[in-house]
Amino acid sequence: MARRRQKGEGSIVEYRKGHFRGFLDLGRDPKTNKRIRKTFTGSSKAEVVAKLNKAKYEKQEGILKITNMTPLRLYMKHWLSVRSPSIRESTQATYERLMSLHILPVLGDKSIADITLIDLNEAFSSIELNNSTKNTIKVILSNVFKLAVKEQLIRTNPVYLMDTIKFSQKEIKALTVDEVHKLLATAKDFSPFYYWLIRLAIETGLRKGELLALHWSDIDFAKDTISVKRTVDAVGHVGEPKTAKSKRTLSVSKETLEGLQVLRRPDCDIVFSNASGDYKRASPLQYAFTTILKKAGLRHIRFHDLRHTNATLLIAKGINMKTVSERLGHSSITITMDRYTHGVLEEDKKAAKVIDGLIDV
Repeated sequence: MARRRQKGEGSIVEYRKGHFRGFLDLGRDPKTNKRIRKTFTGSSKAEVVAKLNKAKYEKQEGILKITNMTPLRLYMKHWLSVRSPSIRESTQATYERLMSLHILPVLGDKSIADITLIDLNEAFSSIELNNSTKNTIKVILSNVFKLAVKEQLIRTNPVYLMDTIKFSQKEIKALTVDEVHKLLATAKDFSPFYYWLIRLAIETGLRKGELLALHWSDIDFAKDTISVKRTVDAVGHVGEPKTAKSKRTLSVSKETLEGLQVLRRPDCDIVFSNASGDYKRASPLQYAFTTILKKAGLRHIRFHDLRHTNATLLIAKGINMKTVSERLGHSSITITMDRYTHGVLEEDKKAAKVIDGLIDV
């Protein structure tokens, strides 16, 4: 006797020769109480079976039919699937890690409609992290609920009711001109690779990943420019630059561009390539950089602080903030001004002296 198909198992029919259609019962809509059925088509029974199996798995996971009663951990998956085309793989991995470690164990099984300010405050009070990381988690969670509001699953974003998480930005450790000279002199003795990597970082303010993703074809030796087109993350994945404005073209000194040629290898278009001619990973660079700092007798800084050094030195020499912001690839000049307040204040003092000199009688 043939086995009777169970409710929700799905069915497949050949409605025309070589054309198959499958149906899946999703139960009833909680608002209208009407039965929901999803249809899948394909040119073979196997193709439709594969689609049905995928849909059944998604139904089981709670992804296929999203409602306001969907648990946060499943709605988080839905949010990531919506966001994934517009965010980098490494960024998505960070979102998943922070949420799975600090929010989902506490609120993951609670439906998105039932999460209140009290729930959020209790969850965040249990997080033993610095306020900067807490704020990052808060932003992620806010964006999750923002999508739920947009999809008309909930009326308001509960994260908006939370108090501001106050935190101070990391102290900017920029090198002085004398320290730059010591660093470069030591790096030159250490290795040509690190000398030119550090020199280009200081001269351009490029992020570590942008430097490692640089191709020879990105350099215009006739115009003395470098174009930023991609970036490499800590685990070696190549992707789009951080923001739209991170895609930029910068002027670089002819001496630096000519000097870079010592790193050129036949049949390899990557400027700072590894031994096998592939992208060098960003994570091991700090160890070599720390070694060079110690040999130079300099205080410990991150490689990223060379970017801060670039900005600070340019501002100190009177380069206008808009130019500095564009060279750094910041999404807005406000970010530059907020981050380099100390440089702005110094320029403000200079401005006061200049105007005083003009009107003093």
